[in-house]
Amino acid sequence: MGTGSHIVASTALYGGSQNLLHYTMRRFGIETTFVKPGDFDGWRAAIRPETKLLFGETVGNPGLDVLDIPAVSDIAHEAGVPLLVDSTLTSPYLIKPFDWGADLVYHSATKFLSGHGTVIGGVVVDGGSFD
Repeated sequence: MGTGSHIVASTALYGGSQNLLHYTMRRFGIETTFVKPGDFDGWRAAIRPETKLLFGETVGNPGLDVLDIPAVSDIAHEAGVPLLVDSTLTSPYLIKPFDWGADLVYHSATKFLSGHGTVIGGVVVDGGSFD
């Protein structure tokens, strides 16, 4: 992904993720279109030829919007792009996004993985399902 790339992301993302996509990535020439997690027509309509990734969160923070991972995964795969799912709130124990069609999953190591706020970091896992 580089200058001229595009991401379609859920509006129900953790604030830090929204800031990264809206402000930081824009400085690198990467645009993001935000859509409501349950608006499947909106997900489809937002995809462009330069779209490289669809991105959602299992349970949106702070609104608790639940992402329909299989439906958004189908939309991503129809467009030939991977789906990245933030599964921090649900942890790897509660929800396994790969079982529902996600291609990439990430977790904040600051939350459930470390059990306390003494770690700053994260984990990105590639499910091996996307070329």
